[in-house]
Amino acid sequence: MEYIFRKGDSGIDIYFVVYGEIEVLNPDMTSRVIARLGSGKFFGEMAFLSSLGDDPTAKLENRSADIRAVSDCEVIVVKGHTLVELCRRYPFVVEEMKTTAGERLKNNDSVGNLIHSTEITPSDRVTVDSLLANESDPYPLPNKPMFKI
Repeated sequence: MEYIFRKGDSGIDIYFVVYGEIEVLNPDMTSRVIARLGSGKFFGEMAFLSSLGDDPTAKLENRSADIRAVSDCEVIVVKGHTLVELCRRYPFVVEEMKTTAGERLKNNDSVGNLIHSTEITPSDRVTVDSLLANESDPYPLPNKPMFKI
């Protein structure tokens, strides 16, 4: 099994799974597997969202989990600076990422335990708190296609 990145690595790129399956792991916990993601899913959004508001060229965020391929897989990497521009042009994209990240935090007890960890940075705590605060007011998506062909 090949690791795509490890907890603590710097980066703000987001990865989309084209095919195959990856595992999200917390190396600090006994039950290490947090989630499995397959085709059409994305990961890396936590570090990207933590970087918003900062100059992403000046500060890279630390990854919050290990990511490893558990089968042959292909992923598409969207560079952080490209994603920042995409989010500026289409604000609903970042709102959808926030919704997904918030759902992942709420639905996974292992990640929920990390929220109260002493290892979480103040920046991450603000991001997590803002995601959880918006759970009663999900971000509506506009009635437009996300991609034009």
